[in-house]
Amino acid sequence: MILQNYCSKLSENIRGGELTLLPLVDKETIKNIIIKYDELFTKSVVKSQNFDEFIDKISCNANVISVCINGQVAGYCAYYMNDFESREAYITLIAVDKDFQANHLGTIMLDYIKAVAVINRFIGIRLEVQDNNIKAIRFYERNNFCVENPASKDSKYMRCDL
Repeated sequence: MILQNYCSKLSENIRGGELTLLPLVDKETIKNIIIKYDELFTKSVVKSQNFDEFIDKISCNANVISVCINGQVAGYCAYYMNDFESREAYITLIAVDKDFQANHLGTIMLDYIKAVAVINRFIGIRLEVQDNNIKAIRFYERNNFCVENPASKDSKYMRCDL
C-alpha cells in the first residue's frame, strides 16, 4: 500500500516518460538487474566470490525496488529494513542507468526508502561506500547522509538520521 501511494505521487515526466517505482521479488529478475548494473560500481558485486550467496540473501531478506521509465528499468535499490533493535535500515545496493543519472532517480529511490523507514518507526539509514567513489559520496551528502566511520581499509559507512 505504501508503494502504491508513493507511486501515485510520481506522475512526473522524465524525458517525456512516465516514472514508476516497482518492487522486485523474483530472484532471477533481481540477479539479472544486479548483473546489468554491475559496471556502475567501483567494486564489482558480480565478481565477488560469494555472489550466489549474496543473491540468495537479497532475494530472501532484502526489499528491492526498481525505478522505471515507461516500464523500462532505469535503476534499482536493494535495502534491508529488518533490524528492529537498532531501528536502522541499510542500503546495500543502489544504481541508476548512466542515461538517466541526471534525472534524480537515485534521490527518488532514497526518498521512498526514507518515507517507508519513517512509517515503520526507523530512526536512520546506513550504507557503505567505497572511499574512491567520490561521485557517490557527494550524492549521499546531497541527500543528508554524513560520514559515520570507516567500514574497511577502502570504504566508509554513511548515515542519514530520520
